[in-house]
Amino acid sequence: MKKLFVTILMLAFFALPGAAWAANAPVYLEGERVATALERGGSTYLPLRTMFETVGAQVEWNEAEQQITATFADGGVLTMNMDDHYARSEYDYKMGDQEYGNPDSPYMEQLPFISRGTCYVPLRFVTESVLGYDVDWRGGAVYITQPRLEYTQGEDKYILNMATGELWLNGNLITDKAKVPGYAGYHAQHISNFTVRRTSAGSYLLEGEGTSLGFMIWDLHWSCWISADGSAGLSDCQTSQVGYRLPGIVYCEGQVWLNGYSHNFLIDEASGQVSQVDTRAWERQVTNDEYASGDIRWTDGQRILLGDASGYVLYDMQSQSGQDILPLLLTDEVKAEAAAFLQANSYLQMDNMEEFYWRRLGSLENPSPKLDFVGAENGRLNFELNCAYYSNDGGIQYQAFPVSLALQ
Repeated sequence: MKKLFVTILMLAFFALPGAAWAANAPVYLEGERVATALERGGSTYLPLRTMFETVGAQVEWNEAEQQITATFADGGVLTMNMDDHYARSEYDYKMGDQEYGNPDSPYMEQLPFISRGTCYVPLRFVTESVLGYDVDWRGGAVYITQPRLEYTQGEDKYILNMATGELWLNGNLITDKAKVPGYAGYHAQHISNFTVRRTSAGSYLLEGEGTSLGFMIWDLHWSCWISADGSAGLSDCQTSQVGYRLPGIVYCEGQVWLNGYSHNFLIDEASGQVSQVDTRAWERQVTNDEYASGDIRWTDGQRILLGDASGYVLYDMQSQSGQDILPLLLTDEVKAEAAAFLQANSYLQMDNMEEFYWRRLGSLENPSPKLDFVGAENGRLNFELNCAYYSNDGGIQYQAFPVSLALQ
């Protein structure tokens, strides 16, 4: 059995809009025929248990509750009731060394049904809404493919199979360790803007942006390090509701810093050693802020920039001491320039800027300012002060003010 079956957990199907559906349509997964569709009432379905058992997943049927419970190979659980359009999903996925639950209640337009002792489930709901796979109808057959991301740089073309974690370069398999959390069972993440970088040691640095689904929708940044020979990998995500620029991978010659969900990681390229680093403690040491993010933004190997849209610390890893650089960035002159613009362009006059605006720096409140790190160049750390305001013609607008800090 091909490896693709390891991560595929279940299949079911209902009619595509505008398609001329027929009974007994063959269904192909990655080009291999896996089932035959059943047409009923203008919609098409596949037998649930057959597909689960084919891919090694477990299915339980509760006769009293008329309930199907599907347990994915990676620990996720999907529950469906025969008379309820809302399924219930719980995908307990691992990021770093922490496990997280991601509950959701996805909606099924078509209900499951039982015919002659066999349970049938709508395929598009499962493949697209649950697994994140792609479905196509061609020549009287259904074709299902696993989700892929592509990135081209010069003559190099990378293809990432999000369901299997396989990364391909110009048709050659590099690794199967490029895992995207949430794509092995209930696909809790949507990833786009996929990029690949190479380090001087040959490692692969993969990143993508998107959203994380569940009880709430969060902005997401996915980061993944793959060793030069493809034998080792580390993958993690950052999520936020605030909407500021999420950090990803920070690279300094021979060292890869990866921002994770609950931990940040340092990867030594020469040895391949992966270490967890409590950068939050470094930031708290300077600011005394128990909610310090510890997000890694930049490093030169000795100094490291930590923080988020609400403030930053420049920390010296050798002396184990740091400096809060927010006062050096958000100076009285910068505040005055921003205040003058806001007073002239906002229909809400803010008489006490310190109390009612600047204290909201990096918060979810509206309107609020955010301080975004945009990069280092020519011995300076560059930022943008993005000020949100209610414009005179209505709605929230943003105005950016560039600020920078010279490195000593």
